[in-house]
Amino acid sequence: MTPARILLKSLAALALAGVLAGCAGGARQAAEPRVDVARLRFLRGYSSLAAGMPDSAARDFIDGLEIARESRTQDETGRWGLAVAERLRGNIAASDSIVLKLLPPTQPESFFAHGWLWEMERDTLAALEQYRRAIHADTSWYPPYTRSARLRAGTGNLSDAMGLLDRAASLGDSTAPAIRASLLPPPPPSPEEQLARDAGASPALTRLQLAGLLRRHGQVRCVARYPEPTLVHFRAVRDSLRDMEGTPFVGLAREAAILSRMELFPDGTFRPDDVITRGRFAAWLDLFDCNRSPRESPLPPDVSARDYRAGAIQRALGSGLLLPRSEGVFAPDEPITGSEALVALRRILEGS
Repeated sequence: MTPARILLKSLAALALAGVLAGCAGGARQAAEPRVDVARLRFLRGYSSLAAGMPDSAARDFIDGLEIARESRTQDETGRWGLAVAERLRGNIAASDSIVLKLLPPTQPESFFAHGWLWEMERDTLAALEQYRRAIHADTSWYPPYTRSARLRAGTGNLSDAMGLLDRAASLGDSTAPAIRASLLPPPPPSPEEQLARDAGASPALTRLQLAGLLRRHGQVRCVARYPEPTLVHFRAVRDSLRDMEGTPFVGLAREAAILSRMELFPDGTFRPDDVITRGRFAAWLDLFDCNRSPRESPLPPDVSARDYRAGAIQRALGSGLLLPRSEGVFAPDEPITGSEALVALRRILEGS
């Protein structure tokens, strides 16, 4: 057990004994009014602690302790706060030295500091108990609500944490809404977002996944290298996509077909689950002139000069849009991966 934990346990025991003695006496002392200048300076120090500024807090506590000494007013909350500030600043020995001289807490801020010290000792139950005492002593002071909410969220009590944060926000804690938002689980991704995520990691990119990448990263708006075919047996895009009707991706497919010239099939279908080969992807890239100046690239050994995709493959390799596979082969009939497609898209979109 660390020295700090020993000290804190001793103080907790003394505090409990004090409470029992007070109950036996049948009388409770009236709460000391928090109107003196030193107390106000201490409160500013606690605000700095809550805002994550322990250096500023330490200065306020030290100034407040000097004021309390000169005015002979209580300095309990300042000493407890300084112990926390020094610990947060990494001055563990200084913090322990202060704790050694502390009396058991009696004020809301002191309970709060006591809880924070327990929190830094990773004793959640002890910290929550001290935060509970701080709230009981002053229900209008928000810092113990906020720190207690963080701990309760960490133990899985999300509903309790949300209630505490709502109360802290109502008392003026401007950080509570952001903390509340950070504790809420993220909403599930939309079908379109999930499609783009799956596409980037896909070992075999499908036509629908390519359409998702185009929606996410941008349609290819370069000048078309070749005019679109006007064959009478092709149905117009607006009258096609019958295999996409009733799905959330019909607009996605239509966009890709119109803006990025993803071809439809003669029967007007999109065939979203068809896997795109590397050779077919190279041929699609070759539809666009994106102000790139491809160097002459030798024909890969696994691509025949008579292959209709040969020129497109050479230009894709020469412009750096696609890279050969192992041992210099292109593997034109193997699926293109999502990561390969993403690299090519980002490079071609730079010239769009």
